Amino acid sequence: MLVILILVLLVILWVAYNISHKELSAPAFIFVAPFILMCAIALAFSNMWDFELHWNTFLVIFIGNIAFVLGCAFGDRIAIGKTFHYGTYCTAENVRVVKSWKYILLLLLQVVCYSVKLMYIMRFGTSHGVANTISVCLVYYNNTVKFTTNETISFPSWLSLGLDISTVFGFVCACFLAQQLVLRKKEKKNLILLLVNFVLAIVGGVTSGGRGGSVQVIIAFIMAYLVLYQRKFEWKKSIPFKTILFVVIACVGIVALFCASVTWVGRYEVHLFGRYIANYCGAQIFNLNYWLNNNPEFSRFFGQQTFYPIIEKFASILGISEWADYHVGVDSVYAAGYSTGNVFTTFYSYIMDCGYVGIVIMPIIFGIFSQMVYKFARKSPSKYPINAGMIFYCMIAYSIVFSFFGDKFGSLVFTFNMMKRIIILIVLSFFLYYFDIRGLKIVIRKSDVLSRIRIKM
Repeated sequence: MLVILILVLLVILWVAYNISHKELSAPAFIFVAPFILMCAIALAFSNMWDFELHWNTFLVIFIGNIAFVLGCAFGDRIAIGKTFHYGTYCTAENVRVVKSWKYILLLLLQVVCYSVKLMYIMRFGTSHGVANTISVCLVYYNNTVKFTTNETISFPSWLSLGLDISTVFGFVCACFLAQQLVLRKKEKKNLILLLVNFVLAIVGGVTSGGRGGSVQVIIAFIMAYLVLYQRKFEWKKSIPFKTILFVVIACVGIVALFCASVTWVGRYEVHLFGRYIANYCGAQIFNLNYWLNNNPEFSRFFGQQTFYPIIEKFASILGISEWADYHVGVDSVYAAGYSTGNVFTTFYSYIMDCGYVGIVIMPIIFGIFSQMVYKFARKSPSKYPINAGMIFYCMIAYSIVFSFFGDKFGSLVFTFNMMKRIIILIVLSFFLYYFDIRGLKIVIRKSDVLSRIRIKM
């Protein structure tokens, strides 16, 4: 059954590739492709897990992927102003120069904020009897935040704002660095500053005890590179073999770094590399299959699982304690005597909140949304290649790619925290592009005006 599912998903990927104008960075493509990888790894471990795929799980993966591709196809019909018609590309060479002092200022901000954050985490860990090492304190803090309702750290407001700015600037640096690599004439003056800021953003991503933040920045860089390469050549020129080889080596390096970094954040050392990779990239369909066929528990009200950050926020404001209890279902699944984790693909949340109809409705909605954002990314409303729309798409690309792992749209994109990041992105873009100091005078350059939104039928 897994073999049939892989073949079916390959067909869906081919369709997604063609209706997305053969663009590897399109939402439909980067959503479906990881599901194929997940199924292939699950197939390799199926004998060890004694895994037999049921028809209902097969249909969930099959229909859910089709629904997302259909959502993207409809979203592609939504045009945003005349500049967003296909065929009107802006060039990648038209760069807005950012002053070096701005990179240095934001670099210092990151160093200060991440250092102070680690200091608070160390104090939190040692005050609770945890060993006086940064890695152990990191994992203790991460587990406390994720798996308990215990009180954690109340960061000062200035630090929370600084950390949010640093996070958003990490995505900005990912896009700027990709632009430098795509351009023939690189802006060497700021290249070193960009590299240092980008690396610091990746390192800063692990200061919460997990590696998700670092992976988000890396995926943002890859997406920005693909989009800018497309803009420059309009896909008329194939990607050079050395670039493909570089991406493959980079991906292998990322996987190796992911495993090696386990002990950096205080987790167990990896002795069985295959099982470790299987847990992160293949066990999700096994877990979903187990959950669907063992008396699954459903949400008490709509959105309890999919939109739990918003539900928790409203529960806190309204004082409704039962709304905050969003964690339902299975804590962990076991196969062959060891845990396969507690993630069940993105469809787990949709089914838990809406039943099986959720695998049709929710992916279509998220597909439309993703495609509309992508249209901003691939064709900016100005003559410059890096705009807020492109950076925002690179910010949410992680949520699309990791849909095979779990629901990231509801937990990362449609949240109050993302709204705050969008506001920071707008202000940060204004600071980088339009704010300047000449002598004792503050100069503000005129910005572009966004286009109207209309639907093309």
